[in-house]
Amino acid sequence: MLPIKAYGMNLICNLMDPAVEMQTVELYVEKGIKRIEASAFMQISPALVLYRLKGLRKSADGHIECDHKIMAKLSRPEVAEAFMSPAPEQIVTKLLAEKRITDEQAQMAKTIPMSEDICVEADSGGHTDQGRALVLLPFIQNLPKEIMSKYNYKRKPRIGLAGGIGTPQAAAAAFGMGADFILTGSINQCTVEAGMSDEVKDLLQTINIQDTDYAGGRYVRARR
Repeated sequence: MLPIKAYGMNLICNLMDPAVEMQTVELYVEKGIKRIEASAFMQISPALVLYRLKGLRKSADGHIECDHKIMAKLSRPEVAEAFMSPAPEQIVTKLLAEKRITDEQAQMAKTIPMSEDICVEADSGGHTDQGRALVLLPFIQNLPKEIMSKYNYKRKPRIGLAGGIGTPQAAAAAFGMGADFILTGSINQCTVEAGMSDEVKDLLQTINIQDTDYAGGRYVRARR
């Protein structure tokens, strides 16, 4: 296992089978996964809430600590607002009734956001809403001030950027816009570590920026 601070897993929204999403989170909790990247969520799901709240505890001096970190990858302002807000009360109540969380965790849930790391995803090579970084990032960067006041947060959430960042100049532009961090995806398919075939890697290195197009996608069901 890699050091905790350097290791995380992806969790993609599974509208077709929420039970699989919950089973995945339960596996992450069981295996001690401390960080996840939440992708393609349009709203806060019970699985996300369970993951976040199972990491809640109080330190020796009484401060609330959360060992489970969620980086929310999104492209809609209302979804960003949901992740910056505390867990939905009705979901917390249901998890408590099912004895999946403790009374103390349910109370602490009211004081923390679902995520303190928001990754604004502009038009990308994966699942995409075809958003524009110049529009999305500034808009979502303006949300924390009001939300921090509403919920009396002490820490400002970090707002990063993803989508179309494939060169040093693009990365510099993202930081120039005030992004706290950047996330790259498709560009990494050409790396040694990527699981792509050599033929695909060679092809990706020879095409030009206009040689790609949008294609459909679908969920693939996986069982452990």
